Amino acid sequence: MSLNRSELEPFLCEVDPARESVYARPFGELDLATVPVVEARLRELHEAGWKTIILDLRGVRFLDSSGLRMILEWDAMSRADGFSFGIVPGPPPVQRLFELTNLTGHLPFVAERHELTGKDQAWTPWPASGDIAKHGASPLRNPGRRRE
Repeated sequence: MSLNRSELEPFLCEVDPARESVYARPFGELDLATVPVVEARLRELHEAGWKTIILDLRGVRFLDSSGLRMILEWDAMSRADGFSFGIVPGPPPVQRLFELTNLTGHLPFVAERHELTGKDQAWTPWPASGDIAKHGASPLRNPGRRRE
């Protein structure tokens, strides 16, 4: 009898505030069963007044179409509502879904650490371990402001 690793490791979504931004870090499989957990966490952060929300996919082992749909909805909502939404690229199997759907260049991928600089609070990605360019990292759209 073999055990599936995902059966032993429960899904979780941690929150890590970092100055002017907050990271939501899901761990495990981001699919139809777990998207509501991440969606609720992102909504809580947005309603709490965070102007810059980063979804860190490094701990995600699997991403299905429902997870992709959630990411697209949050990207669209950030542009419509004037807050910043960024994505830290996930491992190669997760990034493959973005490549297959031709979304890598259309979503706001960022380095794993970043800082806001300048009067207009424009994003300046920090160098990250690994080659962010191959994951399609780019500065965020809709620069955020301090949380009030």
